Amino acid sequence: DVDIIEDTDAIIKAFNEEKDSLFCFPGEMRDIFGFCNRGDFISFLAFTKRGKTWALLFSMECALTYGNNVLFISMEMTREQVLRRIWQSFTGRPKKSMDVRIPYFEEVDDGYFEIQYSLEHREGFPLDRNGIEREQKRIKKYLREGKAKLLNLPANSCSVEDLEAHFDILEYYYSFIPDVIFIDYADLIVVDKNMEYRHQIDYVWKNLRRLALERNICIFTVSQSNRGSINSDVSEENVAEDIRKLAHVTRMIGINQSRVDRRNSVFRMEVLSEREGEGVNKELLCLSCLDIGKFYIDALPIDKVLYDKKGEAKEKRDKKNGSFL
Repeated sequence: DVDIIEDTDAIIKAFNEEKDSLFCFPGEMRDIFGFCNRGDFISFLAFTKRGKTWALLFSMECALTYGNNVLFISMEMTREQVLRRIWQSFTGRPKKSMDVRIPYFEEVDDGYFEIQYSLEHREGFPLDRNGIEREQKRIKKYLREGKAKLLNLPANSCSVEDLEAHFDILEYYYSFIPDVIFIDYADLIVVDKNMEYRHQIDYVWKNLRRLALERNICIFTVSQSNRGSINSDVSEENVAEDIRKLAHVTRMIGINQSRVDRRNSVFRMEVLSEREGEGVNKELLCLSCLDIGKFYIDALPIDKVLYDKKGEAKEKRDKKNGSFL
């Protein structure tokens, strides 16, 4: 119990957010998305094939660089697929040697930027033991003392209670206590089949928030948006299956990528819902290169970039020239 009036230490702790902060995203992402803290339950929202898993893996790498212990739970991809993506991002290497088009921002006016591209030859990921061990040694220095575990669970085979049992096993047998847990993704967690589906979803999300608070950790997951966002940007109204997800998360981050964005190797991100404070209502333009596993290369507020996110002018030119895709 806490004495609301008399407990000075509790009041100081409540206002000292740094003690609860685990990590933040780099660059402009930090200003818009803020810190990720103990007790947080954070989700990315996007339509299918818009980079949700890449965003989770990028977030995991950020958490590792701050020295946190992380656990990645994959319910959709195989262990090998996850490991390939993680190590491509760690090393910036493609699967096989190739020329890679890498985007970057170039200032063209006072405070305004354009997207430019460089073509670089990148060696493929090493397949021999000595080459891999060299990369492991280098990455250990970069990630400091943080430890990372991967738990691969088939979809619809694991309940929230099963997850808790896995966490206890990791702690008891391996002395591994994660600071941040990444779940790909929460809607694949199984619940009592006698419950209506939307209530199953609500139960899972509600209990993941409970776990974040009880275990004093940060939990990340992803949610797929509904059909209303196929040809438009996501909003709070596009949360699939159950809008009550918004009530359980501390932050919902939308990821958008149109056909034009994909061609330009960019994602657009913004905070859709924030539990504390008003949040920063800005759309962020993020450069990426998935050929080398990089979900994030750099980012700027979109109003600082000379970028037509609808691509209407360029598409009309391409169509006229017979090269419209």
